[in-house]
Amino acid sequence: MDLFLIIRVALIAFLGIKLYRNPKQWLHYLRFFPLTVFMVYARSYGMTNQAWYGAFVLAGLCSLAMFAILVNKRVMLDRLMLGVNLFFLVGACGFLFNVEEILQWYSETRGGPFFGCIALVGVLSILFTKAGFIGVKNKSNKAIQYSSFLLFAATIISWVWSVRYDDQGLGFAVVLPCLLLFVVRDQLIKHVD
Repeated sequence: MDLFLIIRVALIAFLGIKLYRNPKQWLHYLRFFPLTVFMVYARSYGMTNQAWYGAFVLAGLCSLAMFAILVNKRVMLDRLMLGVNLFFLVGACGFLFNVEEILQWYSETRGGPFFGCIALVGVLSILFTKAGFIGVKNKSNKAIQYSSFLLFAATIISWVWSVRYDDQGLGFAVVLPCLLLFVVRDQLIKHVD
């Protein structure tokens, strides 16, 4: 069965159920919209060079719109999804402005740029925000820093895993370490004092 089809159906079903059960939380689930658009567009148009161009540009525009809405509503930004959205924006810039270095980096490995963008968001959020990389407010600063460093270490491990196993396919090289990274983040948030 097609991996993208499974992922997009599962993601759309997840979002639909969550929004149906709690429509007030739509801003929380809006963070997944650019990723959904990216996967649906790329797969629908056959994952050709033109499809990737459209998917990155469309997901980048959706990322900007989502960022503007969440900042305007003063919603805490999910750091991992912020990294994913940065991945879309950098890719969109690469395609729109024909930046060979970016396009080459994106074509060399599947997960290198993906986890690299998440790691960059991790470094910036650890250095410049009180909520750290895990994105939690009103908790002990030491606990936030410690959990943020653990999440950053998990991001680096995911990055290395992704580059190392790039030839094993998208599911094994990107989707699996990404899902595990979200699980690690959620567990760290639960254990912040």
